[in-house]
Amino acid sequence: MDHERFMREALMEAEATLDRGDRPIGAVVVYGDKNIGRGSNGFATHRSDISHAELNALLDCAPQLQQHGHERVLYATCEPA
Repeated sequence: MDHERFMREALMEAEATLDRGDRPIGAVVVYGDKNIGRGSNGFATHRSDISHAELNALLDCAPQLQQHGHERVLYATCEPA
C-alpha cells in the first residue's frame, strides 16, 4: 500500500478545506490501492460541530463499507480530538 500517496491525497483535502475557511483537516478512505472516500473538516461551512473530516470520508463511501469494512484504511491529517 502506498501510504505516502494516500497521505498526500488527505493533505490535498486539507488544503481545499483551508481555502474555504475551515480548519485544514482532510481524510481519505482506501480499499486496496483505490481511494473510495474523501472528506474534510466542515465545522464552519456546514455549521456543524460533528462535521469531522474522518466522519465525512466514511459517509462518502458508506455503501462500500457494508461489505469488508474491516479491510478499509482511513488516512487523516490530524487525530480526532
